[in-house]
Amino acid sequence: MTITKLNRITDYCPTQWHGVTDSNEPVYIRYRWGELVIRVGQPGQDIDSAIDGTIVFSGHKKVYGEFDGTISFRELKSILRSNNSDVVIECKEELREP
Repeated sequence: MTITKLNRITDYCPTQWHGVTDSNEPVYIRYRWGELVIRVGQPGQDIDSAIDGTIVFSGHKKVYGEFDGTISFRELKSILRSNNSDVVIECKEELREP
């Protein structure tokens, strides 16, 4: 799965992004309690379908400890690469929700 657009929606705990794949599937990414979870919804649907959607990546990736809830865009990409995830982030930078 290739994520082509990511919009960071929080600057605090938990770190969260909304995005879209190259197949027009909505994506929800959340990092809380040292766990990174990526969910995907149905093509063409809104973000709500991703929030309750299929988990495509999940794991305790305690970057800074079990109570950790914030990671950067760079750390997100690094975690996925280091775990040989099938999830690829193609966008060079994240957008920020106004």
